Amino acid sequence: MGIKHRAALIAPALLLAAVTAACVSEPGPPTTTTTTTTTTTTTGLPAIVVGCHDGGGSDAEYFGPMNTLRNGALHSTRDGSCGGLVVWETFVQATTKTGADALCASLGGTVASLVPLGTNGYATLGSTVWECSGLH
Repeated sequence: MGIKHRAALIAPALLLAAVTAACVSEPGPPTTTTTTTTTTTTTGLPAIVVGCHDGGGSDAEYFGPMNTLRNGALHSTRDGSCGGLVVWETFVQATTKTGADALCASLGGTVASLVPLGTNGYATLGSTVWECSGLH
């Protein structure tokens, strides 16, 4: 094959390489990853973080959603690690004991705890989360 034929084959190959290089997109800004904490809320009441809550005599774990049967658990640990499942729990959210009792009854339970769990040592659950009796 002569020089003219080789040049005729090489020239298009170089042109193709130049066009391909021009079409490669520039790297954009680095992507960022955002970590968010999942929370659930009952209309008009504070959002409750899904996860382990340290306090009381044992750790309480909230799975959500609020005001549903067996939406949490009590654990034998007392350090916020939620180890050693002890018993399933049902948590409801209301501003008053009367409201919490009604929610517990609607789920098949008897009554709500005497005080909100926040008052009983679970500060991160606040003054609107109650434990239902009779729904383990």
